[in-house]
Amino acid sequence: MRSRSPLTAVLMFAAVLAVYLSSRVMVQNDSLWSVPIAASLWLRGDTTLDEYTAARQRVSHGVDQQGEHTYGFFPLGASLVALPVVATIDLALGALRWFPSAQGRLFTGARRWATEFHATDQFNPYYFDTTERFVASLVTSLAVLVFFLATRRQGHPTAALVAALMLAFATSAWSTASRGLWQHGPSMLLLSIVLALLLAPGRSWRWALLLGATVAAAYVFRPTNVLTAVGVTVYLAARDRRLMGAYLGGAMSIAVPFVAYNQSVYGAWLPPYFTASRLEVLGPHFLEALAGNLVSPSRGLFVFSPVLLVSLVAVALKLISRTLSGLELLFAAIIASHWVVISSFPHWWAGHSVGPRFFTDVLPFAAWFLIEPLGALPALARRHRWVLVPVVAALAVSVFAHWRGATSMAVSGWNGSPTNVDLEPSRVWDWSDPQFLR
Repeated sequence: MRSRSPLTAVLMFAAVLAVYLSSRVMVQNDSLWSVPIAASLWLRGDTTLDEYTAARQRVSHGVDQQGEHTYGFFPLGASLVALPVVATIDLALGALRWFPSAQGRLFTGARRWATEFHATDQFNPYYFDTTERFVASLVTSLAVLVFFLATRRQGHPTAALVAALMLAFATSAWSTASRGLWQHGPSMLLLSIVLALLLAPGRSWRWALLLGATVAAAYVFRPTNVLTAVGVTVYLAARDRRLMGAYLGGAMSIAVPFVAYNQSVYGAWLPPYFTASRLEVLGPHFLEALAGNLVSPSRGLFVFSPVLLVSLVAVALKLISRTLSGLELLFAAIIASHWVVISSFPHWWAGHSVGPRFFTDVLPFAAWFLIEPLGALPALARRHRWVLVPVVAALAVSVFAHWRGATSMAVSGWNGSPTNVDLEPSRVWDWSDPQFLR
């Protein structure tokens, strides 16, 4: 089977989605209100949580009071992604009312879903964990598919396929993005589209318009993507200034409604979640966070995904040989600045999560740097067979770590046992108790 074949992409997408859906761990923390907000949008045409009074009294995490109304604290992006899915499910279940003979064959779970979706006083947000996992798995699988489609024509189609599968199963795409409707899955998808657009051969005003809209949407979905927005804007201004008008027009098509919404709800251009005051640049734990996000046993990127050391080596060798392209320099700069920003969060360990959660968004850029080494690996291995040993070992550890995160509740349970990691974050440095070995 040639990796250029469309069938390859379809089969890869189906396989990734099947594995994600069969992985039994569900992480429902910050994402708890994503489906209820989507329900509110679909059923009542607003983003408030006012109708879920009893549920909000039971679960206050992620809830934000603004005047007389209650909203979700986290960005709307995840709910906007869930909206077409839950709307389709609701319409399909509603259509069954017109076919009485079919209603008896409808699964009890489907009837329960419809009842819960339309409930208010008795609403149970925890009920939608399976819905969340389905949407998250679908979105993350699409991110992997877009990455593959974008990179397979860059000279190493088979290596692009392998890199896409590594992105899917050897990184937090599996253990984090696909496990619940966090911001990370939609963010990965949007950044994969940005990568695809930047790699596209033809550039026109339509291309710039779409790029601007996608970059702006990535920021709206996840505020740390401001780094991508700044980087892409500077890159385009330096390389193709004639398209800046269309690019900025595309960005404004997202930015204007975003600001208008924020003004109506918060009386400000940005919601509280997006404010820079949430960062502590060069704070007391900044150096620890820089190291911890890379090598701590329970949050380190290179501990959970040592295969990404191949990307690091590839960037280093290109820098030394001065063969790093302008686009690759952009990708590397986004990853490096992202590392600095996530290390500036006071809660740099990312709360109750699995592994290097805060690195999840920029994984498509990191996976890009796997392709060229993977393409060169067969020829190199024919001359030096020992080269395969560290690469295969790193890949095996990476897949194992994220397989455990996606399939073992004990790994998620590490966050609260023996003590709450948020109360004792030093636990992330305990080499006698790495999270993925629980």
